[in-house]
Amino acid sequence: MPNISDNTPHQLDALNNWLGDVYGEGTNFGTLLLDSGFSEAEIEQIKREHLSELLQAVIDLMASYTDLSRERSTMLMVQHYGLIDGKPVALEELGHSAGVARERIRQLVTKRLNLYRDPKRQAIFQQDFAAIGRRLLGNT
Repeated sequence: MPNISDNTPHQLDALNNWLGDVYGEGTNFGTLLLDSGFSEAEIEQIKREHLSELLQAVIDLMASYTDLSRERSTMLMVQHYGLIDGKPVALEELGHSAGVARERIRQLVTKRLNLYRDPKRQAIFQQDFAAIGRRLLGNT
């Protein structure tokens, strides 16, 4: 997967939009970490000192799940939400660049989202997300 650019505020918005779509409205970077036992101070430290690293690690994490290894679908979802550069890409534009209809892209993105919406997958992702946060805090 490509490396994330240095457009972290927009990327954080994109991640929060994705988390809200996967876990439910109101879920974001901070709530996911709070639910994993992080303090407000630790969350702020990650946001202030390690946000770009966290965002890249999340993209890498998504690519690493072998049971979700359909990289094309994952990449379409990542691009649609703007997780790489903070700039969401419209379904129609993704379809045009992939040579398929907008509806097919919507189906692929929805299918990928539904895999992450599974409660077992959500628990795994949250554990992995928290592990990334703990690793980043350990590097300071």
